[in-house]
Amino acid sequence: MFRTVSRSQVEALLSDSVQIVEVLDADQFRWAHLPGALHVAAGEMTWERVASVLDPARPTIVYSRDHLCDLSPRAACLLDVFGFAEVYHYAGGKADWLAFGLPVEGQAGSFAAQEAAPMPTLRWDYTVGDARVRLGDRWPEEHPGHGHDDEGQRDDDDDEHDHSGHEHHHDGHEQLCSQTGEDSDQALVAVVLGPGELVIGAVDGNALAKRGDDQSILQVMRPVPATVAAGTSMADLLASGDARVVVTTPDGRLLGEVDLDAARHEGNDAGPLPVASPPGGRSGAGDGLNDDLQALLRLHLGPPSRNQEQQP
Repeated sequence: MFRTVSRSQVEALLSDSVQIVEVLDADQFRWAHLPGALHVAAGEMTWERVASVLDPARPTIVYSRDHLCDLSPRAACLLDVFGFAEVYHYAGGKADWLAFGLPVEGQAGSFAAQEAAPMPTLRWDYTVGDARVRLGDRWPEEHPGHGHDDEGQRDDDDDEHDHSGHEHHHDGHEQLCSQTGEDSDQALVAVVLGPGELVIGAVDGNALAKRGDDQSILQVMRPVPATVAAGTSMADLLASGDARVVVTTPDGRLLGEVDLDAARHEGNDAGPLPVASPPGGRSGAGDGLNDDLQALLRLHLGPPSRNQEQQP
């Protein structure tokens, strides 16, 4: 009987002796697949087709879209029936792999995780004085007219309005604090990490510059800031209005930030864009995956997905 394995187990299993196979349709495979993966659509898994691609004597990892897609466990079961010696089912599938920033091959181009660069971080138990030492030359100058009141709260106007003009939706297209002027995402100077290194806050320059050194960083930060999923395609991010984005894994850990304005300036979006979103279509097994695939993969991968919706 096949065994179900996790992402970390797949990473440990991968070697020259292990073959990995995607059982989604050809378009989805071409869009993005795990490195070195072979392809046999689930609905085409006759013995003749399988034997022409896979070696029954080698360990085989089978994956599909995500844990909600049952193509991979059924395909793994079929390989068992065909007499494959050692079969593993990667339940998280492609969505899980991308969501944790692991590399893929295909037409989709690069993803947020691959382009994320290190960014300043502050511990949750820091004071503003600690942050001043930690940030050094990055310590922000105060911008008049965009500060906080004596109690350290955001201006009422900031609480009640989204300066970006973007509406916030639940469909995976919400914007990440895409504001203009001094209150834009360019004012972000650091993220705050809580226990376990999870991203629990973001610190903006205008807020930080107005505080006394003895105040807690928890009084300054924006709690649980919006981030983008590691598996969001760069094509989608470059097409968005965002200037900078913070990239996290599904368990809330920081991967880094992507300076989209710099990427645009350097011409990283020149030429034909890669396929930004997973293509639709039907699976080899005949399951209707067009609308479902778009909805579920967009939830995990974009475009442009957000791990946290920022309320207006």
